[in-house]
Amino acid sequence: MALSERSNTMLRPPLLHVARGVWLVITSAAIILFVIGAVNAMRHPLPSCTAVGAACGPWEISQEDVQLADASGWPTGLLSFLVTLSLWTSRLAFVAVAFLIYWRKSDDWMALTLALLLTTWTVEGVMDVGALLPASLVVYGVANAIFAVLPFLFPSGRFVPGWTRWPALFFAMAFNLTLGSPQIVVVVSIIWFGFAVYAVLYRYRRVSSPVERQQTKWVLIGLMNTMIVTVPMAIVLTVYPPTQPTAGRLLFLAFVHIPVSILSLLVLPISITIAIFRYRLWDIDILIRRTLQYALLTALLALVYFGSIVLLQTFSGTISGDQSPAVIVLSTLLIAALFSPLRRRVQTVIDRRFFRRKYDAQQVLAAFAVTARDETDLTILTAEVQRVIQETMQPEGVNVWLRQDQR
Repeated sequence: MALSERSNTMLRPPLLHVARGVWLVITSAAIILFVIGAVNAMRHPLPSCTAVGAACGPWEISQEDVQLADASGWPTGLLSFLVTLSLWTSRLAFVAVAFLIYWRKSDDWMALTLALLLTTWTVEGVMDVGALLPASLVVYGVANAIFAVLPFLFPSGRFVPGWTRWPALFFAMAFNLTLGSPQIVVVVSIIWFGFAVYAVLYRYRRVSSPVERQQTKWVLIGLMNTMIVTVPMAIVLTVYPPTQPTAGRLLFLAFVHIPVSILSLLVLPISITIAIFRYRLWDIDILIRRTLQYALLTALLALVYFGSIVLLQTFSGTISGDQSPAVIVLSTLLIAALFSPLRRRVQTVIDRRFFRRKYDAQQVLAAFAVTARDETDLTILTAEVQRVIQETMQPEGVNVWLRQDQR
């Protein structure tokens, strides 16, 4: 039986303004550092990882890797393309979801923290920033700390059970203090995973409400899934180190490590988006519903507008031999006439596809309105009222009391 969990994660001025300002500063720094690092990585030559004293991460593509790929007949630039793809795809998804959360729920510190995790994670693996490297390490340290603590806090903002605050703080420090030792990072990550799973299951079974359980399920699946990348990283570290370029290392990097890295990182923004769409995570689904509706509506209207101009001008030019200004007027009137019916149709399609429960409830209420207008039998109408309430609100029970005329 679930216990009641009450917590307030809402921010009030002046703390709200401070939190928003800090979020924007750190996020801006993370995005700038990522862009600088990504551009420099494309401009600068690849490192030589077989040289004495070379400091290469196990996942880095080296000059020796590229030379071996060319000698083996690989397409020119394939490795560079895969590295660039792995850098940009997940980062763009992170930033898009983070700004969506910030735009809608920046007054909730739990939502703000999750959004900050997404933006600061953009600097992961980006080291070629020159003199700004200390700043990049600080930003990445913020991401590591949030990642270590979030499973113990999400979604209520409370440590459950209470004693988990201490291992959470320990792992927040350990993830940052062991950055230079990949072997230790793998060991610490495995131990952290055990504690995090325990905390999540405890909260899920004993504390969370049904909606919080669904939110927890999807968001934590995304967070935990990012740990999958430690498996190919450990294999590269022990079996295919960068100091020993081989054909097996190239194949493993190109077809296992990089694809797994991309997919494991993309699962996080995807799972958060699912939680928003399906389970009203911080009520952002209202914003997404409107955004989808008007974005699709705008695209359709623009297509109709420019299409009608082209067709009507072609038709007008064929008949009269010149371009008539009436074409633009007619196209504008056509758009004005289409706006309302097309908006209703788009809204219906979006509700049916992404907000099925709301769509079904609307359909039930619309059908009841027709029945209430035409039905005169009170018994039938009462039964219909009970059915509609049951289908739309799904209460445990429905009772209807009717006042009798005493005359």
